Amino acid sequence: MIQKIITKNNIEIELSAPRYEDSYEWNRIAKIIANEKKYLLVEPEKVYSIDEIENKIKEPNDDNKFVLVARDNGKFIGNITARRNGNKKMRHTIEFGLWLSPEYRNIGIGKNMILSMEKWGKDLKIKKACLTVFSCNDFAKNLYLKMGYEIVGIQKNQIKIEKEYYDLIYMEKEL
Repeated sequence: MIQKIITKNNIEIELSAPRYEDSYEWNRIAKIIANEKKYLLVEPEKVYSIDEIENKIKEPNDDNKFVLVARDNGKFIGNITARRNGNKKMRHTIEFGLWLSPEYRNIGIGKNMILSMEKWGKDLKIKKACLTVFSCNDFAKNLYLKMGYEIVGIQKNQIKIEKEYYDLIYMEKEL
């Protein structure tokens, strides 16, 4: 399924399943975001390799996994991934992560990606979507709050970026 959206600044963006040709840009942009330090837990040298990304792309979306990528004129610019909890007692929950290339943030793409992920979850009768976000990531935190996610926990000083400590915020939303 391919979905077209128009951003706040009138760019047409395609949302769809990942393709093999996304793997190089996926890897490149993930390293850029990892270098920003305040958005991803992984260090740049630990970002998925192109081979690892291609293996992720091989796995189709199903009742346990959801991957949606965003493209501008065919060029990969970010993704959202969600995974259903594998524990039988927690199969009613999903955890997700979202990231976008820096120049595509705060223009409505992330919101549309989350709405697509939530629809997938609702179709599977998932009851709750969960995520973690760094306390220094105000853009993401504010987006999640606007979309109805609630802060349900905070691990104080859980993240160390260079010499500064930040909290790790746990958020969730009933679907």
